[in-house]
Amino acid sequence: MRVLAGDIGGTKTLLELSEVQGDQTQVIARHRYDSATYDSFSHVVEAFVSRYDNLHHPSFQKACFGVAGPVEVEARATVSKITNLSWHINSAQLEQRFHLQNVRLVNDFSAIGYGIEHLGPSELTQLQQGQQREGGTRLVIGAGTGLGVALLVWCTDHYEVLGTEGGHVDFAPRDATQIALLDYLIKQRGRAACEDVLSGPGLMTIYRFLHHYRGGDPGQLASILRQGDAAAAVAMAADGSEDSLARQAMSIFVSIYGATAGNFALSSMALGGVYVAGGIAPKILHHLEGGPFLEAFNDKGKMGHLNRQVPVAVVLNPDVGLIGCRHLAKNL
Repeated sequence: MRVLAGDIGGTKTLLELSEVQGDQTQVIARHRYDSATYDSFSHVVEAFVSRYDNLHHPSFQKACFGVAGPVEVEARATVSKITNLSWHINSAQLEQRFHLQNVRLVNDFSAIGYGIEHLGPSELTQLQQGQQREGGTRLVIGAGTGLGVALLVWCTDHYEVLGTEGGHVDFAPRDATQIALLDYLIKQRGRAACEDVLSGPGLMTIYRFLHHYRGGDPGQLASILRQGDAAAAVAMAADGSEDSLARQAMSIFVSIYGATAGNFALSSMALGGVYVAGGIAPKILHHLEGGPFLEAFNDKGKMGHLNRQVPVAVVLNPDVGLIGCRHLAKNL
């Protein structure tokens, strides 16, 4: 059978048409779209199908899309408003528009959770071995355009995924500098959520804060801001020797990342493992493999021994969400 899978984010949308037979998959077509250049998701699907398939009689009848936002059920349809876009997506409307039998929307990190099951060892890098508990709850967390969090719960013979909006919980600082960062954010925004600091824009926010807090060189800040992707520029500067504030920003980012992942692991008893996904983690892997991430992950006082039992791995395959959607679509 042929299925359409999609990974819909605030920055990019990936669509993939594939043929699935049992556990074997052949990708027929795949394309990346800049989300902000389209008025609606339907226009993206139309562009893809017009390019690779028959718009009026598509060769696929099932589709599943992972969306960066909460998914709700309304009148037998799954619906979502994308968090960082103006898109409103309705599965029933997509079925009607493109003559399909079944369309399902899931939270993007739910899609990643379902994709985890189908990854091989080479698609993961272990940060902490831990002691994996068979059938234990698993946690997926990942920073990208925003911060995603999902739980995997064992159900008889497989994992089911519970999507969350954990990225929007309150940011909890751990030291004097992070307390100052919290105060900086509250003065600017009235509230500080985790994804305000754990995301691509969040890394840039930390860097801006340090220039304010430490009295940094305005020329360095202006140089970073001129870059097309300021967060990537900060990450690159953190690996150099000239911009000390970029190195500090990355260190703070990694420490907050580890602490937040550890908080979610503790609150969910994720003894089945923590999987760090999202677009940023593979790009800063050498920073995550250092001390600050695991130090903060395990720094939980009398419960530190519990977090040290948790296996922690970074997901290297950027298509894990598409993989999850593909398998969900197949089983619709």
